[in-house]
Amino acid sequence: MMGLGVMKTQDPMYFGMVGNNGKAYANRAMNESDLLIMVGARVADRAISQPDLITENKILVHIDVDAAEVNKNVMCKYSIEGDAKVVLQRLNEKLTQQDHEPWMRHIREMKSRYPMTYNHEVLTGPGVVESIYKATDGDAIICTEVGQNQMWAAQFYKYKEPRQFISSGGLGTMGYGLPGGIGAKIGNPDRPVIVISGDGGVQ
Repeated sequence: MMGLGVMKTQDPMYFGMVGNNGKAYANRAMNESDLLIMVGARVADRAISQPDLITENKILVHIDVDAAEVNKNVMCKYSIEGDAKVVLQRLNEKLTQQDHEPWMRHIREMKSRYPMTYNHEVLTGPGVVESIYKATDGDAIICTEVGQNQMWAAQFYKYKEPRQFISSGGLGTMGYGLPGGIGAKIGNPDRPVIVISGDGGVQ
């Protein structure tokens, strides 16, 4: 979740978050893969409820700048400690152009078969978030509280760039959204900043 915007969420190669608040097709793609490269992932229980399952029938590579995160929640086959940008650049230099069209076709088909959707006939949280996206043309900085409002903002707003989604990850501090939004506006006075909050967080 904290990496939203690193890749444009409308990019055809983007498949969304995994875990219990992720997309079904992203979870299926992760589970069915034979090579899984995790970059800066801590493998938290919300993302991977049964860590041993993601090591079954696949090679797991973990890239992280913090050695303490490697093999903490799941055992990997290979680990690379270092700055993600540098590591990925060096790996890319060693690889020839790959073609995995059968696999890409398979996961695109899963994406169309298992979309994340909601009832468009009534007022819903996901519908409100999508309306905010359309009203801002995807250019707003979105700050959230912790809870279901946070998940809707992560799932249904389409992000274009890093740090466009501002939220309290990790321990998930309620009461973060409004002051986070004030800080985002001070730092970006010419951009729209939207705070999405639930009833608990706003109190």
